[in-house]
Amino acid sequence: MKLNFYFVLILFLLHQTRLFGQSSDSTISYIAEWQKGDIKKYKITKRNIEYRNGKETKNETNSYIARFEIKAADTNSYAIEYQYEDQLFSNTPELTTELKNITAKYNIRKVEYTTDEFGAFKEI
Repeated sequence: MKLNFYFVLILFLLHQTRLFGQSSDSTISYIAEWQKGDIKKYKITKRNIEYRNGKETKNETNSYIARFEIKAADTNSYAIEYQYEDQLFSNTPELTTELKNITAKYNIRKVEYTTDEFGAFKEI
């Protein structure tokens, strides 16, 4: 009976030792495998809500469309074009055609940048 007790105790202690040896690192290494010409579009929405004394005093919603395109890809880096459509005056009910024509030239923004093989920023 004593032999069984010691045997179970040793197994329990060995099992606990194995659990303590595990790493607690929660990071993940990821290598992107993008190809030239890959495109992804996103709709990004930002909500700004303010409360004062338990009552909603401000509720604004802004959104825009973003486009992510791989212009060039090799084993060490990616050339990426990030383009977004700035929806200036998107919360106004009706715009005149004259005002729409004036703001139309400011609607699209582009940023071209390069990354390393992991997607970390290198340069604009």
